Amino acid sequence: MGNKINLTGKRFGKLLVVKEINHYSNKIYWECICDCGKKTTVRGDALREGKTKSCGCSSGAFGIIPWNKGLTKNIDDRMRGGSPKGYTPWNKNTKGIMKSNKTSFEKGRIAWNKGKHHTEKSKEKNRKKHLGMHSGSKNPMFGKESTYLSGNVKWYKYNSRNNGVVKLQGTYELKFAKFLDKIRVTWLPHGKFKRFIYYIDKIKRSYSPDFYIKEWNQYIDTKGWFHGTDQNKIKLVRKYNPEIQLVIATKDIMNIYFSSSFNYK
Repeated sequence: MGNKINLTGKRFGKLLVVKEINHYSNKIYWECICDCGKKTTVRGDALREGKTKSCGCSSGAFGIIPWNKGLTKNIDDRMRGGSPKGYTPWNKNTKGIMKSNKTSFEKGRIAWNKGKHHTEKSKEKNRKKHLGMHSGSKNPMFGKESTYLSGNVKWYKYNSRNNGVVKLQGTYELKFAKFLDKIRVTWLPHGKFKRFIYYIDKIKRSYSPDFYIKEWNQYIDTKGWFHGTDQNKIKLVRKYNPEIQLVIATKDIMNIYFSSSFNYK
């Protein structure tokens, strides 16, 4: 094995290198965080040679042919009762049985859960869901009221180095703005640069990240909790705006930025 190249803090496509994991068969493996928020382990040479640029979340965008392409039509034909010439359905002689079962159910079969009620635990979960509270024990906002529905995210006024007094939404934005001033880069807050257009079911939408860093030509959106709805939105934004470099800074990714080993150049 030759001289080791330290990849910590470097970016390869959508992957940001966090740390070295281990050696195996004279190869070095690195833990990376993808822009979609997932962690993945990648071999060092695969990163350097451009063979691996994401955790796999982008594979659907590059025209990969589904394994079942061409099979759907035949399967649908069989489900509708049709079949290829010479093919005998396995249930050809069971239609009468199936019909009688269906009839007996319709004649008054008692459902297995008739008379059963929700447990107190499930009632509480549903109550929180309908009140707009976060669910999922791994969510740092678990059990707290949803900021997306309540509008209770706190706003901060911050006297920045090159933007004067700006309004920032939430502690993640405030912390990241202070970090950008500390390393003395030129940045703009949301509202000071153009919004990006994307479409959902042919309906035009717009989106603005939290920051634009001039020296890196990079847009950054801080996320305390990167949930499924946001993930789908970001995929669409990247699809309709492939020219921009957009980083979703979750808590783990922000810690990489804050670390002394991160390469700011």
